[in-house]
Amino acid sequence: MKRNLSRNIKRILFDEKCSLCGKILKCEDKDYICLQCYKNLLEMGEIKKQGDLYYLYYYDDIKKVIWDFKFKNRRYLGNVIGEILKRKIIFLRNNLKVDYIIPIPISEKRKLERGFNQVEEILKEASVEYLEIKRIKNTKPMYSLKTLEKREENLRESFYISQNIEDKVILVVDDIVTTGSTFSEIERELNKKKPKKIFYFSLTMVKKYLKKIKDYGV
Repeated sequence: MKRNLSRNIKRILFDEKCSLCGKILKCEDKDYICLQCYKNLLEMGEIKKQGDLYYLYYYDDIKKVIWDFKFKNRRYLGNVIGEILKRKIIFLRNNLKVDYIIPIPISEKRKLERGFNQVEEILKEASVEYLEIKRIKNTKPMYSLKTLEKREENLRESFYISQNIEDKVILVVDDIVTTGSTFSEIERELNKKKPKKIFYFSLTMVKKYLKKIKDYGV
């Protein structure tokens, strides 16, 4: 009740627009997403697969939503994304017989700046339990690094897992796959603990990367 009241007051006082289409939001709309765009997201959000990587959207289709969520203080978008994600990730967890879901961690510095880890926030809103690992290196924002080499160097030895995952099936979750560097680096760390299998799930996928892995037959 308090949350809905707060949301509606903000809509009266501020010029709040849908993060996708830009229309002024009405009281009956979702958090920062109008009902029509929400319906469109539901229709587009089918699970897609390439090798061991699963994803819902192409990044260009919802990049404004991701940007607003992470960088424009529209944290309630996590609620909308969580609603969409919930059944999908539970389906994958059951179908792949996943033991642990691991969201990509962000550094403490980034968490203080942003106030939250966007992937953890989505999983919380979806009521999905997860295993929290550490990011032990204050890396530069990945969007600021244009080459694969710089991204890989930026991420090298960034992650640390203390938990025992030996012979367990893992599902690693992120919001965007751009070059695959983050998944590659976290896989290197997780494999030190000898998991049975590692799968990957991302909310969005950059088409250029998808073409690359298809060309390599991944």
